[in-house]
Amino acid sequence: MRDELKAVLSKWDERTLICEIKEPKVSYQINGVDLLFLGVVGEEGLARLSSMRQANAATHVAILSVNTDERLAARYLSMGASAYLLTDTMEDELPHAIQSMERGGKYLSVELAYRVADRICKSAMIAGVVGYPMGCQ
Repeated sequence: MRDELKAVLSKWDERTLICEIKEPKVSYQINGVDLLFLGVVGEEGLARLSSMRQANAATHVAILSVNTDERLAARYLSMGASAYLLTDTMEDELPHAIQSMERGGKYLSVELAYRVADRICKSAMIAGVVGYPMGCQ
């Protein structure tokens, strides 16, 4: 995954500050946004994120993962990650995620965001919520 990220980052505007950090938990820093690689998902990955957030609460951490489980992504975001991106869409989504993090926002990969929105719509329909969005199917 490191080589893929290097390829994506090499396409950035040369004015963007990019530096590789040698600490194993953080791979790159772009405009003050740390990109955290987690080769291990689940509890160990969450523990790494937690320790990183404790060390520096102001750090923005983007999780780059192949795991498409939106519940896992939600756990990472609730534990302090600023973004959760899927590696196969990283090239298109990374600039948007970094812009969101620079503004202090959160970012969820589009594929996962659609699934979450769909689940919310279905739950509203099942619950008989009046006025649920017409786009829900």
